[in-house]
Amino acid sequence: MKKVISLLFCLLLSFSLAQGQIVPLEYWDFESDSSGTDLNDLSNSGSLGSSWNFNTPEDLTNGSGQFVIGSGAGVYTRKLPDGANEAGTTNLYASPLTTGKYLFEVTFAGWTADAASVGDTWNFKIQDSTGANVANIIWQVDTASTTRLRASTIANAGATQYFRQYNSTGLTQSTAVTLAIEFDFDNDTVRYLLDGVEEFSATDFSGDGISGWVYSKGGAWTSTETSLTLESMGLSQVVPEPSTYALVTSLCVLAFLVVRRRRK
Repeated sequence: MKKVISLLFCLLLSFSLAQGQIVPLEYWDFESDSSGTDLNDLSNSGSLGSSWNFNTPEDLTNGSGQFVIGSGAGVYTRKLPDGANEAGTTNLYASPLTTGKYLFEVTFAGWTADAASVGDTWNFKIQDSTGANVANIIWQVDTASTTRLRASTIANAGATQYFRQYNSTGLTQSTAVTLAIEFDFDNDTVRYLLDGVEEFSATDFSGDGISGWVYSKGGAWTSTETSLTLESMGLSQVVPEPSTYALVTSLCVLAFLVVRRRRK
């Protein structure tokens, strides 16, 4: 019995390693930002480390590791990147990311929408060189009493979008939730994850690269009773480790055979 348990443990370990290492590319966790830090001054802990090129004066960190998206009339659209790793004249990455697997995620701490205007939205999306939305995470006020989280990706050569929405009216300021999209340029696959659990998957994801980002607020956002609080947001690359996986698996099998031979 112990033999079986040990083998299963080894196989689970090797499977875990096969999932790959998560490497942040553009990531904001707000932990290093003091109270009152605005959008284009946020600390980016990712390896690319781009900065936002416009500001939203209503959106500020609270000094407790959170970013509060506050009231402010009008529509704000902000594009990334604006750093040394991109072509500044076109506002696109100098070298678009066109291969590999990525995890695009936002962790919501909570929100206040008691007096929100229907149609108030917050969008965080990745676009390719044509402006198509490769991946999109949305918070929106549907009705006077309903807010939702939505996610979408491009599919079928851009002909359609995979939209999924999640009823999130039960979320409170003390209940965080993470909405993530995992997409793979090499295998044309996409997965939607809610708190790490797969909610939807498809095999005809048609994104062809990451060239830029958009951060935007739509609608009125005129009431002080409307705010959205984030714990973190960003993009990571999922780097496979096949050599490590193969090594661990081989060692597990070898150990199993040695134990079996000794017992005989």
